[in-house]
Amino acid sequence: MKRFTTLFICLSFWSDGQSQSPFAGDNKEEKFFEGSYFFDHSLYGISALTYKDYINTPKSSVEGNFQKLKNEASFNNEIAELYLELPQASNQLHYSIDKHLPDPVALPAILEMGRYFYNQREYKNCVAMYNKAEFNLLPSADQVEHRFNKGYCLFVMKEFEKAKQEFLIVKKEMGLYYFHIHYYLGLSEYFTGNNSKAIQNFQIAEQTGIYKPYIPYYICQIYFKEGKNKELIVYGEQSLKNQTIKNRNQIRLLLGQAYFKENDLVMALPHFESYSKEVTEKSVEEFYQIGYTFYKNEKYDLAIEEFDAIHLEKSEFGQLANYYLADCYLKKSDNKSARIAFKNVSQMDYIPSMKHEAAFNYAKLTAESGIEREAINALENIEENSKYYKESRDILADVLEKSADLYHVISIIEKQKKLTPKLKAVLQRAHLQAGHKSYADQNMTSSEQHYTKSLQYPESEIYETEAIFWIAQIKQNTMMYDASIQQFDKYFNIGKIPSVSPEASPFMANYAQGYNYLKKLNYKKALEYFQKTISLFQQNSFSSQPWKNITSDAYIRSGDCAFKERDYVQARKYYQTVIDKKWKYEDYALYQKGLLLGLQNEP
Repeated sequence: MKRFTTLFICLSFWSDGQSQSPFAGDNKEEKFFEGSYFFDHSLYGISALTYKDYINTPKSSVEGNFQKLKNEASFNNEIAELYLELPQASNQLHYSIDKHLPDPVALPAILEMGRYFYNQREYKNCVAMYNKAEFNLLPSADQVEHRFNKGYCLFVMKEFEKAKQEFLIVKKEMGLYYFHIHYYLGLSEYFTGNNSKAIQNFQIAEQTGIYKPYIPYYICQIYFKEGKNKELIVYGEQSLKNQTIKNRNQIRLLLGQAYFKENDLVMALPHFESYSKEVTEKSVEEFYQIGYTFYKNEKYDLAIEEFDAIHLEKSEFGQLANYYLADCYLKKSDNKSARIAFKNVSQMDYIPSMKHEAAFNYAKLTAESGIEREAINALENIEENSKYYKESRDILADVLEKSADLYHVISIIEKQKKLTPKLKAVLQRAHLQAGHKSYADQNMTSSEQHYTKSLQYPESEIYETEAIFWIAQIKQNTMMYDASIQQFDKYFNIGKIPSVSPEASPFMANYAQGYNYLKKLNYKKALEYFQKTISLFQQNSFSSQPWKNITSDAYIRSGDCAFKERDYVQARKYYQTVIDKKWKYEDYALYQKGLLLGLQNEP
């Protein structure tokens, strides 16, 4: 609407001021020059009317020049109507251009229509129109403008190679378009991978304040793509000192990544911190690099935020994120969260070594958390070729050692292909305890089987000694006295008996062996072991009643054996001790003493 308003104003001006025209005279070409004057001053409405008057003039005073001027007037009239946005103006001008090509008379119209499309941002139409022009026929100043316009349109259309061709022709021409040309030429070189040429053009464009804030980002990107981390660091750090610079966050990211690749995570930290605060949407790699930098700088809370954002990624970065996430949680004593993160790592195959380590750590933390069944399953899943296999089996042994389910413990350990010393020790103990349980249930067959299996893993001398004792005891209970004697002999041949349980102590072993020989009617040997029993009682000062009762019986049986061996004096001493101490079996001792006195003819 604004241009039509201008048209009305111009018409009014023309009507009121006709007599004052600077072209007043009798020459009929006056209309042409008046139209050109208004056209050159962008008074398109009155220019169009004036040109039409001239075109409709029946005859020119200069016959030879009339047709040329008429063609020019016709083109300018259509151009004026184009700028006035009159209906069909574009189509009419386009028709006229095609009608007169290749006549150079159409060139000004082509340029004007190209300029019009450029200003209207009709980039495709602009390029199509400029393709009709012979730019080489133009003065250098005009050529610069229109080649820039065409190059810019091609650039916007992402036809960078074609855009470069236009820019390269006029890039040395100083003037209004000089820095614009170098800026967009630099971008075109950048997008076509000609980084060194891009930098050369950027450095020229950077000399003007228009583009200076924008160029550092592109140069930093070029250095980054080429792996020139040191150059990027120097240039980027210097650029950030300019407070007007654009894309500061992206430059900080590139600087952080450059330091990251140079393994200088201390210097990377402030750039990543700044970028992370300002930008929430990041790539997976960016989340990882920033998280790892925070992690190495012991900023575990910040690292957790970054790693957590990608912990569900099914990729190498996802596995790495979970691994370091787990360690962050460990540093914060959050073993529960660390355990979950390690489990995630163990379920990914991208980095096998990390998978195996995480599987072990998950199993270890599960064991430490007291989750017995899950810990056992996790530890069992650690493969034999893993470097964590032996340690995992030791942890498995620790878990199983605390388990009350003896038969489950035995089942788990016995199906292992290889047993570590700790697993053997746990299995030895489990079989021993299972033997005790069966013994208490009076299942001597099962009990002996467990004790025998316990002896297959002689890791603990204490458990080995106890197993031998109880096998000997079972043999005695089942009246297999010779076999029992042999087992007790094994027990005594151990040498220095370790600190076994009281029930399997040398005191009890000697007492039981005495009964074996007593059952065999070997009173001399029986007396020997009963005497050892008494001696051990005296050495250890047993004070509880059960031990006194056993010792009392040992005295009685010693007396009986001496009695059978006709050593009446010795027998009488044993009986007298029981009587004097008023121990259990005192009545029996009195009775036996009476028999002895009768045999000795004493009252």
